[in-house]
Amino acid sequence: MTALHQLRRLKLGCDTRTQSSATFDEETILLKETTRIGRNPDAVDVILNSVHSNMISRLHSVIELKQEKGQHSYVLIDKSLNGTYINDYRAKGPTQLKAGDIIKFGHVNGAAIKPGCHGPQHSAEFTFIEETSKTIVEFCEHSEWCIEVTTVIVV
Repeated sequence: MTALHQLRRLKLGCDTRTQSSATFDEETILLKETTRIGRNPDAVDVILNSVHSNMISRLHSVIELKQEKGQHSYVLIDKSLNGTYINDYRAKGPTQLKAGDIIKFGHVNGAAIKPGCHGPQHSAEFTFIEETSKTIVEFCEHSEWCIEVTTVIVV
């Protein structure tokens, strides 16, 4: 069985790598085989509504599960004007995500930041950490009959 991964939203102004999840309001995106993120409810799985007009593109980013030789990973594809940032670098082409990566959707000066360039934004509205999901899986006698139990709050 493939481990599920999630993006957990982090509050602003905190050292996001050292705070426990209990410190924050839980806003979690459970990653599927393909997860589309943006502001158009007809085109995405996760809707992000920004306080800044058009900060988030209609289809901002896509995260896809890739499987090769028994290994799996999630790959982020930025499709936006204002960028998607992984550890403060604007995503350039398909980018593999790793546990602990800090992902920020949009940037106030995003149109001026080229893919691959450093673009720190300490007050990013949509900041998430990539991590293994804490989804509870109920194991049964036959693995194909297992039931997943999870609570997901979509922002």
